Amino acid sequence: MTNIVRAWLVATLAAGALSAQEPAATSDVRGELLARGAPAELANQIQQIAAQAIREGLPVEPLANKALEGWAKHAASDRLVIAVGDLRHRLAAARDAALGAGLSNPASSVVSAAAQALARGMTPDDVRTLIRSAGRTDAAATGLMVASSLAAQGIERGAATHAVGQAFKDGHTPNEVLELPSVAASMMARGMTVAEVTTRMLAGNLLAIDRPELTGRAATTTPVMAAPPHSSDESGTLKPKP
Repeated sequence: MTNIVRAWLVATLAAGALSAQEPAATSDVRGELLARGAPAELANQIQQIAAQAIREGLPVEPLANKALEGWAKHAASDRLVIAVGDLRHRLAAARDAALGAGLSNPASSVVSAAAQALARGMTPDDVRTLIRSAGRTDAAATGLMVASSLAAQGIERGAATHAVGQAFKDGHTPNEVLELPSVAASMMARGMTVAEVTTRMLAGNLLAIDRPELTGRAATTTPVMAAPPHSSDESGTLKPKP
């Protein structure tokens, strides 16, 4: 189970990175919908939302994916238009939160991950905290996705934000931070309740708990992960907002 959680996060982040490299204007969601049998009226409405997102400098790929997924699941046209429109508003709020965290030109992957975090009940303040704690733009999307995954597991949003932020402050790499959801799942599999896992997260140092399922042997007192802090000369470091 824990490996599945991590694999899903890695795949999601990889998909976000690829979509961020694709120019938004090339995303013809109307043509995709028509090719899959959607009515022209629905395809036109979705394309209008996508065009507005392009004008606002928002990532279009999440909107296209939402529309195509909804159509594949036979969602009613009016509800699908509302859902895609709501996502555009969430992307705009996510972009604003990223700007507020000090990113002058937030990457599509960061905006998309922030929008997902907002959809999972996290607040703009949580998003700003996660971006700032990541310290690097390439780590921000990871932190946001991990916090979203923890929230989906039932972890209280404040505890999820704290756990991810503390992991970055302790010097853990983005790849190590990806382990947090599987750590939480492992603790629950051992019999801990969501409330107990939440309390453990608020206590800090969650990545240092024993992980016998990773080592293949009985638990020891050796932390599973220990990473040196990021060097200050790495590129992509966020500038603090004055």
